[in-house]
This record gives sequence, C-alpha cells and structure tokens, in this order.
Amino acid sequence: MTSSHKIPHPLEALLQVDIHNKGPLRFDRYMELALYHPEFGYYRQKRHRVGKSEGTDFYTASTLANGFTSLLAGALKERLGSDISRYTLIEWGTEGGGLPWEDHDLNVREILRIPLGEDPMFPSPAIHFSNELFDAQPFRRFVFAKGRWMELFVDWNPQTEEFVEAPRTPDPLSINSFPSPLPESQAEGYCIDLPTGANTLLRKIVEPSWEGLFVAFDYGRTWENLLTETPQGTLRGYHRHAQVHGLYKSPGEIDLTGHICWDSMEYILKEYGFQEIQCERQESFFVKNAPKTLKQVLTSCHNPLDPLRREVAALLHPSHFGQAFQVLTAVRKTMPKNSPNHSSTFTSDT
Repeated sequence: MTSSHKIPHPLEALLQVDIHNKGPLRFDRYMELALYHPEFGYYRQKRHRVGKSEGTDFYTASTLANGFTSLLAGALKERLGSDISRYTLIEWGTEGGGLPWEDHDLNVREILRIPLGEDPMFPSPAIHFSNELFDAQPFRRFVFAKGRWMELFVDWNPQTEEFVEAPRTPDPLSINSFPSPLPESQAEGYCIDLPTGANTLLRKIVEPSWEGLFVAFDYGRTWENLLTETPQGTLRGYHRHAQVHGLYKSPGEIDLTGHICWDSMEYILKEYGFQEIQCERQESFFVKNAPKTLKQVLTSCHNPLDPLRREVAALLHPSHFGQAFQVLTAVRKTMPKNSPNHSSTFTSDT
C-alpha cells in the first residue's frame, strides 16, 4: 500500500528541530531559513524559479529579457554618455545567469554578476543594479492585539503537524529603525510587515566607499501606506504562479515576498552620501531616461506583434509592469568623510 501523506521537504524537519531546541522562531529567522538555507532554501536550490514556463513560480520584468535589457541599457547610456566606459556594472541577485547585457553594446568597463549568497565586490566607479532583490529579504511581522503590539513567531504544532503563528512579546526593535515608531493605537488585528532585511542589505551595499549609480527595480510602499493601508500586511507566498494561502506551508518550496519601505531606503541612501535620489514608476523611469531607445524600438518595429515591441509595451503599460514596479535611483560622487551619520533619524535593525 502507498501512503497518502505528503513527503515533507527536508527543510521542514530542520525547522522542527530548531524550534524544539530553541523555541519558536522569529518570523525573519524563519523566512531567512526558508529562502536562504545553504542547502534547502528556496533560492539556494538549483531549479528554474523565474519565467512563464511550466515549473516556474513567478515572472518579473527581467523575464522580458530582451526588452528590459534594451531599455535599461539605453537609459544607462543616455544618462552616463561616453563616461559609461569607466564604470563597472554590478548586477545583484542574478537568476539564470543574469541579463544579456553583452547583446546591447553597453560598453562598460566590466560586468559582474553576483548570485544570491555570493560575496559582493565594490569597484569604483560602479553601477549597482538589482531587480526584485530587496523584496525577498527577511521581514519582521507585528500584529496589534488587545491594545498592544505583538510580534509573530513561528512554532510547530505536533497535533496538526503544521507550522503556526505564535504571537509573543516583541523582541527589542529600535524606535529609530523606521521613519517613526509603530503607532500607540491601531485597529485590532492590524498587521505590519517591517522589511528590516531590505534595510540591512542596502546598508551592506552602500557602506563601502564606491562612487557611482544605484538602481533598484522593486515594489514597495511608503511608511504611511504600511501604517494605514495594508491591514493584512504585505507578505505573500507564491508557487507555480499562484498565491499560496498560508505563508508557512512547504518551507523551501514557495517564494516569500513583500513590499519594501521606500522612505527607509531613501533615508539610508542620504545617510551614506547619495544625492539625486528619485523613486518613480517603472514606466516613468524608462520614458524619462531612455527616450532615444524607445523611439528607436517604435520606429524600427512597425509590426505591433514584433517580439521586442511587445516586450517594451508590456514593460511600460500601467496594467502590466509599468505601474506595478518602481525604480529607486541615486548617485554618489564622493564618499562623505564622516559617513555614516550615526546621529541620523533611523538606523538598520535586524
């Protein structure tokens, strides 16, 4: 006879042992292991995750690789001009080998691709580029219950054989970790997902004294949005292009993602000496920064079904990628002598 029970993912057993030995896991620790465990984490497994083909879990702007790279390369060339040959392009969090930069005559000094988990490099001047990197960093989760904030941990229920939420008194969280403290009062059950891991990663990238351009494609909210417009939080799980109802099902097999806080990201960039900081919709970014490339695509591809033209249209259209994603850009020309400013309004927190 064959058993009807699902064979558990190896990570489930490891998480159970960790909980048994140390007690419930704070959610950001659970998310870190679920996504980045060296052997069994979602992003550590050697399989296709991104794309529209069978077996993938989600697709993003870079799935339209030719159109996306064409527009982004055009934007970088139009912004930096002939000076671009001095720059090293660093692509963070590459999946499947990264974008096909070599096909688009970018003429940078060097292209470095840094897959998740590999040690970074910081030549200067540089262009640090990422696409949906920060939304996949660990979050801390807080829920307002019975007049106070509780922090969500993850426990194992042996009776139901599943991971469950375990609200507990919050671990220390500096009141300066985000633009303002959590409100003293909130609607019962309101959940706030704090993207602490995104802030930590950003500091890791900008702390070294490189000069150049920072470009991050992602999706996020303002601090005010997170406090008032996302009562269920922003974290979601995806598997085979469908949202998973239950963030704790099948750790290691599903993608966990959530909105970052643009206000926090912008402030960290300011703290480390960046200027010309802008956060705008993807559509607006390409229209403003790659007009020559857009004109060339539209005039050379008269057939509306041309693959490149269709990809560019999807990347710009508000109902596709144009409005769903934002682009955060910033420039650092010189590293400030006293950077970082430790008397700044808020700092990183893990």
